[in-house]
Amino acid sequence: FGSRQPFQAQTRRALESVPMSSSRSRSRSRENLMAPLQRDAPQLTLQTQVLSAVSGNEICLLHSQSWWTAENLKEHIAGVSGIPQRQQRLLALDLPLEDSQMLIGIDFPGELLIVSLVRVAESDDDREPPRPWEKRYSRSNPEFSYYWNPQTCETSVEKPEV
Repeated sequence: FGSRQPFQAQTRRALESVPMSSSRSRSRSRENLMAPLQRDAPQLTLQTQVLSAVSGNEICLLHSQSWWTAENLKEHIAGVSGIPQRQQRLLALDLPLEDSQMLIGIDFPGELLIVSLVRVAESDDDREPPRPWEKRYSRSNPEFSYYWNPQTCETSVEKPEV
């Protein structure tokens, strides 16, 4: 495929021409969009088969990128399979994958990356605590206050018990 320099230069020029509401949001958006291009690892698409470590059954088949970390892979597995990230432990070649480990660093044979997934039970400590109700004030009548739950989008005039 040759060098990626012309492609990166074209992408940078295209991003610089995108109008943004402020220079701060423009630089933040550029950083987010350019992050994959600035990685040192080659950008390859990998076919990743995720198997249950217990039964050996296929959980899902993903097209992942070589620059993804195990954490990125967990996000995509959660989106496809519904298994929450915090319940996933990944193994490749019978070795545990750390969340920060890049997929390109795994020495896998062939063109298919096979990852085993161990699903761990959630303890009460791992669960996210319920978000508290927030006190808000009416825009039309600042003297009127109410409570809003950002998790469920419920409102209540009186403060609910948690």
